[in-house]
Amino acid sequence: MTELVKVKNLSKNFVKPLDLASKIANLAGASMTETRVRALDDVNLTIQKGEVVGIVGESGCGKSTLGRVLAGIHKQSSGSLEWKGQDVDKMSASERRAFQLQSQMIFQDPSSSLNPRHRISKSVTEAPVVHGLVSRAAASDYADDILSKVGFDPKLKSRYPHQFSGGQKQRIGIARALAVQPEFLVCDESIAALDVSIQAQVINLFMDLRTELDLTYAFISHDLSVVRHIADRVAVMYLGRIVEIGTRDEIFLTPQHPYTKALLAETPKITGGKKVFSPLSGEVPSPLDPPSGCHFHPRCSLATEVCRTQKPDLALNHVGHRDACLLSNQEKAA
Repeated sequence: MTELVKVKNLSKNFVKPLDLASKIANLAGASMTETRVRALDDVNLTIQKGEVVGIVGESGCGKSTLGRVLAGIHKQSSGSLEWKGQDVDKMSASERRAFQLQSQMIFQDPSSSLNPRHRISKSVTEAPVVHGLVSRAAASDYADDILSKVGFDPKLKSRYPHQFSGGQKQRIGIARALAVQPEFLVCDESIAALDVSIQAQVINLFMDLRTELDLTYAFISHDLSVVRHIADRVAVMYLGRIVEIGTRDEIFLTPQHPYTKALLAETPKITGGKKVFSPLSGEVPSPLDPPSGCHFHPRCSLATEVCRTQKPDLALNHVGHRDACLLSNQEKAA
């Protein structure tokens, strides 16, 4: 397989600078500092052409930020983003524009990502017309073709977004992303707001489009059952770091990191009889001030003193995939 997109030692911080009052206070002897949110912390990930990589974790773990970096929407604070082996920061203007067209994002809420003043036909064809992928004269036929691909009736293209259901609007969002002929789609909780019956339709649509158009996906979701159904590999995130990554079966059948085990243990199941819900102890630490060492150690029942001081690497474990747990690494060494 060919590497399509790769991030190396990637970090992303969101900084709120000091306002004028804070600067004046500092002149008077105060010690106020900038507010810095550490959304991503030294992330390494490679996505091969044609595969689906699921990215899972709790709210606030950095999944969406990683997706936006992968799609070229956010620029990383440090580290590198590579597209087909080329550093995006070193690309020429035309190369970067091509990357941004080939890497598209489908957002969680289609109602907020579609312009309410634009008819569906314009929402779908505006970008390909601007970038010269299709002429303005051929835009109407092009809209028909793209909308048909996602199972949307082209006869409705003259309507506005508010005239459609959530599932229909999500199909429009998918059509808009496909209209610029991308190779890579970042799906950010793209079925979370839909009814269960509609979710199944959209998931099947993603799988059909993958085969038909040779697409590659980064599929971000908090729904582990959906990720298990659609993903080839799964990356588990916690507080800005990838704590475990492996094939779908490796993650769901032989998880090694304590956080991954806790996530899977509390996944609702139809079979298995009565089960007592036992959530993780403690709260997710703030990304404003993440804990030292392993970020998960304040909530981990297995944590030792070394976990509080030493940052674990994402290393091969004894069952053959990678996780960032010092105890797992010690087990392999033993």
